Amino acid sequence: MKKLKLFALLLLMATCTFFASCDGNDKEDVDPAELNSVIVNYSFIQSDDVVDFYDVIVSYGIDEEEANCDTVGFDGWTMEINYGVGEPTVPNKVYCKAVMTPKAQLPTIDLEKKYSFKVDYNMNVIGCRNDGQTTILKMVSNTNPNIANMPGNKVQEYLDKGEQIIVDFSHEIK
Repeated sequence: MKKLKLFALLLLMATCTFFASCDGNDKEDVDPAELNSVIVNYSFIQSDDVVDFYDVIVSYGIDEEEANCDTVGFDGWTMEINYGVGEPTVPNKVYCKAVMTPKAQLPTIDLEKKYSFKVDYNMNVIGCRNDGQTTILKMVSNTNPNIANMPGNKVQEYLDKGEQIIVDFSHEIK
């Protein structure tokens, strides 16, 4: 009988130890308001004249990592990236830069035509918290209407400006 009581006592202690280890103590306390990922949305839409006369390159990435580069075409460019999912930490910084450079082989400029060198862009950084809520961390959008109806006799002057930065965006994640 003493062996049975000793065995029952040991079994009870083992059971208590097992349940104590399963109550979440093996997980770190998680702050529900802490970010666990960041969603970044980028989009560029430009007039056909921009694509005809310029090469538009977008570079984007996180922290100090080497940038990814894409060419913007007639259909524009959009990108949605979710940083931090499955990673131990979210990035410290996101960035995006778009540059338009006059093409080496330019089309003929019609002096009687109106040209549109319009570029629209939108950038949104959304933080996803541990509690499932989202927070808009940064929103940027712009339309450059100043160059929407340029007379043909001004196009060469505009092209002579050379490389132009459309946007140079970065946001520190806090």
